[in-house]
Amino acid sequence: MTKTEQHIPEDRLNINKLLEPIQGENPCGDSLRYDGTYDKIEDARRQDDPNESRGEWISELKKADWD
Repeated sequence: MTKTEQHIPEDRLNINKLLEPIQGENPCGDSLRYDGTYDKIEDARRQDDPNESRGEWISELKKADWD
């Protein structure tokens, strides 16, 4: 185990509680698929392939923003 790994003691972890269905009308939350948030996340994850031929279109490569 590394210094960054942490384990929860079994007596504090209630597996049965974690496996219970989430109550409410919309237990999965609102779909962000057609919301601007989804598009922002998709764009942040996109990055250009530095090995791909760009021809005359020389520009700075886009790097994924994982923060």
